[in-house]
Amino acid sequence: MTPEPGPSGLDGALGLLFDVPPEPGWPDLVRVFGPTPGIAGYRRLARLVHPDRAPAARSGVATAAFVRLGDLWLRYQSLQPPQVTDRGAAGGAAYAASAGPTTDSVDADFADVEPVDVEPGDIEETVIRTRRHLHTIRVVPRRTAVAKAAGAAGAAGGRPDGGVIEGDVALLYPAECRETASGTTRTGFLKVPRSAADNDLMEREAAALTRLARAGDRRFAAYAPRLVESFLHTPATGGGQCSAPRRRVNVLERLDGFQPLTRVHAAYPQGVDPRDAAWMWRRLLVALGYAHRAGVLHGAVVPDHVLIHPEKHGLVLVDWCYSVIRDPETAPTVGRAAGSAAGSAAGPGAGSAADPDNGPAAGAADLAARVPAVVPRFAPMYPPEVAARRRPDEATDIYLATRCMTYLIGPGLPAQLRAFARGCTLPAAARRPHDAWRLLTELDDVLERLYGPRRFRPFHLPAADG
Repeated sequence: MTPEPGPSGLDGALGLLFDVPPEPGWPDLVRVFGPTPGIAGYRRLARLVHPDRAPAARSGVATAAFVRLGDLWLRYQSLQPPQVTDRGAAGGAAYAASAGPTTDSVDADFADVEPVDVEPGDIEETVIRTRRHLHTIRVVPRRTAVAKAAGAAGAAGGRPDGGVIEGDVALLYPAECRETASGTTRTGFLKVPRSAADNDLMEREAAALTRLARAGDRRFAAYAPRLVESFLHTPATGGGQCSAPRRRVNVLERLDGFQPLTRVHAAYPQGVDPRDAAWMWRRLLVALGYAHRAGVLHGAVVPDHVLIHPEKHGLVLVDWCYSVIRDPETAPTVGRAAGSAAGSAAGPGAGSAADPDNGPAAGAADLAARVPAVVPRFAPMYPPEVAARRRPDEATDIYLATRCMTYLIGPGLPAQLRAFARGCTLPAAARRPHDAWRLLTELDDVLERLYGPRRFRPFHLPAADG
């Protein structure tokens, strides 16, 4: 197939992005990203205009183009024709720990949903053996799923259990994971990047989850997924030849009954009652406090990555592929204003403008200390320091978490919570709160003034429209 034409350099990409009308229509966006799903076009442009790749003299215009690209990508996704399935969040990041396994191929040609009339003979089984586990994947090949679905009525929204989950960066294959030494079996997902170029993202996730398991307070371990193992895998090519680049695979323990905030937002498009959102907000701050005390920044607290269990009032923060590990002993000291949303909103005197983590963009040696990329569909939610390629800190995660909750509650946000949120989303990171645990206390005070003592409210998640 002939490659889709597109700009080959920075000047061409700048011309293409800045030539788009302020309110682009679908044809304008297709001209930028190509036909759906458009992810290849987005990635090509992101590489061309990324501020780290631009000459120093043009970093300003490249940063503006990178922000413009995120805005256009968000609009492109919102205007996609209805038959195009919305893609999930980007795949994760990980830590390299074991030698390469002996494997059968994990083929990318699997269905992302399981058809309703699958027969036993339609299911293909793939086995991956590592030093410690035997992972068995049972999925339906895409070609079979397409044939089965031909002429069938539209399926209900959501993915049935057992389907492969597609993300922008990775595919998550449901698997049975058996520990070879003990015979213990658990259900999980094998998270396989689409491209070996994204191995570094997978390594970030595994490093973060390993750090949390070792250094985090075990009382809060349920707020992050459990990493079963991470290994290098060589996909087989045609004829069984193993010549494709090796990919870093993360095996994550399965979470049952959890739904992303995007699903909650779809079920309550007019906004969630703040009294129901309160427990989600509180638990999200607990998840951040747990991670930050262990020296880990999540880097992508967006609605797709915050999962809740409606009945049990549980919350898990997933997809740690954009994470940054900080040495807790070199973390900035938290002062009174830095730990308070009210203090942050009070004025320019709150916080230190000399915070080294929010200064000019660092050099190439510090790339590991920055958020490596943004989730395209949520690019407008990110704080300024991420787009500017400055080092993140705890305030970066708090900013994103706050945007998640204001997105969820919508226009019904009470004035007191609006002021609280404003203090957490100031443009200058040094003026925002940095201590999630102290911020939780402040949130509790606001909630008690609004609604009185805490009490359990059952939360029902109805079926989303369409």
